[in-house]
Amino acid sequence: MDQTELAKRVGLSRSTISLLERGVGVNSQALFDVLSFLEISDLLQVAIDERLELVEDHGSRKARKIREELSNDF
Repeated sequence: MDQTELAKRVGLSRSTISLLERGVGVNSQALFDVLSFLEISDLLQVAIDERLELVEDHGSRKARKIREELSNDF
């Protein structure tokens, strides 16, 4: 299937399909529409779950500093 045919079937432009193939950022809904049409959206969910598990296990996010409360007595 070429880009033009995929675009017609999914309801997107051929240029959007081209951007997706080149790894350029596009509207997330466009990405989900293509993945669903190709029946591979489950692969994205697996990748997201794996990444989330890594972040939770390693705590790679920095905690925010607690702001000191200031009084309102000006």
